[in-house]
Amino acid sequence: EVEAYEQRKLWMLNGSHSLMAYAGPILGVETVAEGIAHPRLREIVQTWWQEAGPGLSVPWEDYAQALIDRYENPNIRHLLAQIAADGSQKIPVRIAPTLRRFRKEGEMPKAAVTAVAAWLLHLRGHGAPIKEAAPEKLQALVGGSLKEDAKNVLGHVVPELAGDDELVTAVMQAAEELLA
Repeated sequence: EVEAYEQRKLWMLNGSHSLMAYAGPILGVETVAEGIAHPRLREIVQTWWQEAGPGLSVPWEDYAQALIDRYENPNIRHLLAQIAADGSQKIPVRIAPTLRRFRKEGEMPKAAVTAVAAWLLHLRGHGAPIKEAAPEKLQALVGGSLKEDAKNVLGHVVPELAGDDELVTAVMQAAEELLA
C-alpha cells in the first residue's frame, strides 16, 4: 500500500515538476509558482494529472488540488532550473509509465508527449542549463533533424516506443508548439 502512495507522489508531484522544469523555461517561466500561474503551462500540468492519475491504484484528484495549492504559494521559490537537473534519470520513471500505458491502449497522452518534447528541447539548449552526470552522452541524442532527435530521445526514455512513428510525430509537433 505504501508503494501506491509513493507512486502517486512520483507521478503527480515529481512528474508535474519535471514537466514544468523543461516546458516552463521555454515559455519564460522560472519558478513553480510562476509555472502554475501561466495559463498554458497550468493547462498542460492539469492535463498531465488527468493522464497519470487514472493509472494509479489510490485516489489522486484531491492530491492534485493540494498540489495546485502548494504550487501557487509564491513564498516557496522553487526554481525550475534546479528541478531540471538529471532529467535522464527522472523522465523514464516519472513520465514513461503513463506514456507506455496510453500507447498500449492506442491513445496519445498529450501532456506526457509534451514533457518528452520539452526535455528534447532542453537537450537542444532551450530553457534551463543542462545539468546531467554525462551531458555529452545526452547531447549526442540531439543535433540531427527534429525527427531524428525525437526518435533518439524516445529511445532513451521508452526504448520500446522509439519506432512508434505516430508517437515520434506527436513529439515533433509538441516541440514545435512549445517554440511557437
